[in-house]
Amino acid sequence: MNRAVLVICFACTSLRAQSTESLEFAGPDNAPIYVIDGQVSGSHYYRSLLLSYDWNSETDPSLGLLTGSGNFSAEGGNINLNGRLDVKMSIKSAGSVVRIGGKMSVQATGVFEGYTIENCVLTYSIPRMSIDPVVGRASGYVSASGRIQTTTGKKAAIHVATTFLPLELPDSSGSGWDSPGDWRLSVINASVDGKGKITGTGEFAVLDSAGDPYDVIGQKITGTLKGGIVTLTAAGNSKATSKIKVILTYRESDDQTVAKKSSVSAYGQSRKF
Repeated sequence: MNRAVLVICFACTSLRAQSTESLEFAGPDNAPIYVIDGQVSGSHYYRSLLLSYDWNSETDPSLGLLTGSGNFSAEGGNINLNGRLDVKMSIKSAGSVVRIGGKMSVQATGVFEGYTIENCVLTYSIPRMSIDPVVGRASGYVSASGRIQTTTGKKAAIHVATTFLPLELPDSSGSGWDSPGDWRLSVINASVDGKGKITGTGEFAVLDSAGDPYDVIGQKITGTLKGGIVTLTAAGNSKATSKIKVILTYRESDDQTVAKKSSVSAYGQSRKF
């Protein structure tokens, strides 16, 4: 079901030159935008070795770039390594699926096959992980390579064959993944002239499970009212946020969107509705 709610239409009776109107649009169910923001954790076995990850993530709303840092550990047999994890991934939409991919870099110390390790450097390559929005998990296949150096100067290469990696996405509320895909566009002030030209300002936000925004992005509003159809374009009002965009096309008479004529782009994802 479409969750679009236009609180105040642009011309409920007759359109007056230079009239000032406002509206709020709630993103529809078939055009979700997801955010990964908070603690991400996961673990998996590679042979008899348990590899665990836990990091704090942030997502750039314009570029869809997921970055974070946190902790890494590897335990099993004669191996016990602990260290720092740095993450850099991109987020993209592919149809109804959300995918992430990129690199995870590890620097660790500890014990490896009886040797005291001064430095262990690993780079995990993650070409593609798919997100399950319902349960808030991401999973995919990864591989890794790197090197270790002991305190006595011995060096050795490490290669981790392609293996399955599951990740638990942020859950700060304790009741499920924080990002349900909800978003809204609030047009704070829009001026409509006698020729049907619309200009104004607004705000775009993606909401967490409590209805609070991850970020509030200021928008520049442009558009037209022609033949009973309102077409609005809301784009980020700075160079850094210009890729965050909502295009709305809806009927003036009943405020219903025209199918497949609207879209939203934010956090590396694009949806049509």
